[in-house]
Amino acid sequence: LSVLNPSWRAEERYVAEGMPRVLDGGGGGEGAALMRMLEAAVGRGVFLKALRGLIAEKRFGSFDLGDLWRCMDQALAESGGSLGGRRTVASLMGGWVAHLPELPLLEVSRRGDDVVVRQRSLGEGEGLWSVPVTSNVTDQLLVVADREEVLPLSLSQQPERTSSACLVLNWGRSTPCRVAYEDDAMYAALLQAVEELPEADRAALIDDQLALVCAGLTPPRRLLDVLAAAGEGERDALVWGAIARAVVELKGLMVDSPCLPQLHAFLSASLGASVAAMLQRFAASAAAAAAATTDDGEDDNLDDDDLPADDDERRQLRAALARLCAVHPGLDDTFRAAAAAEAAAALEGGAELEGGVVAAAVAGGEDA
Repeated sequence: LSVLNPSWRAEERYVAEGMPRVLDGGGGGEGAALMRMLEAAVGRGVFLKALRGLIAEKRFGSFDLGDLWRCMDQALAESGGSLGGRRTVASLMGGWVAHLPELPLLEVSRRGDDVVVRQRSLGEGEGLWSVPVTSNVTDQLLVVADREEVLPLSLSQQPERTSSACLVLNWGRSTPCRVAYEDDAMYAALLQAVEELPEADRAALIDDQLALVCAGLTPPRRLLDVLAAAGEGERDALVWGAIARAVVELKGLMVDSPCLPQLHAFLSASLGASVAAMLQRFAASAAAAAAATTDDGEDDNLDDDDLPADDDERRQLRAALARLCAVHPGLDDTFRAAAAAEAAAALEGGAELEGGVVAAAVAGGEDA
């Protein structure tokens, strides 16, 4: 789908919305996640060539995973590529298939300038995987096959994919695993560079931290810090969706906590201005559309760089903001006021309103 129509953002949506369900074990899809990981490891060209070869070889017949791994190895060898040393596709994928639905967690720390990665199960098992690791530092594929490994990376080297000196593992979330950054300085550097990450990677970072907090593997402050960093100036629907999910889950964890007022205060201080700014953009966009409406009732083409151009993206962004406002005291009034302004501007222009905007506007009272 990403090839057919990049505007659908199928790949980014899978990373931000589909992969969390796989990692949480609530929606299946592990097989698709493993095939996506294999494609990233061998390269799309090799992956498609191997599939074409397998289909031609086994036409009108059946095949098993051994046949698939063999065709992948053959296509990879013909392309001059490798998985590092004499590693085969079967040795890379065998542990993943054997341990399903169990998936790994990578714990990242530092030893001087060296990057140390330990792997463990996200569950209670003792699985050991050969984990393909991508990063922002290099486009070279790395594989973590032992319980603990020192990656051939240095924290002092300049990353190839970001201008800031930080480390991001599982770049593009090509591998179905979670990543925990245990070193505070390493994590702080990542947060300072969060705006340089692709949108799907920003959403993945939030989702990983949320899962680690829910599992008791990292303090809630880590999640709050990434929410504050990601929310500042954010305009992407996928990232706001991840922020909203995290806030809802975090409030659920702290519903009976005496610290809940402090959480509300932090969220208001860190996200309030960004949420209000986005809602004001919706209202301003509706007002501009109303002002630009021609006499025949058709809108002039407006180029609004502040909001997604795609209508579905706009609806998803508004829905994420509405969800966030619904669970956070103080933001709900902001949302209703902005929705009322948007509704009034749209009605002035003769536009049809979505049900959610009407409901929010009506809830705003007489001003709507």
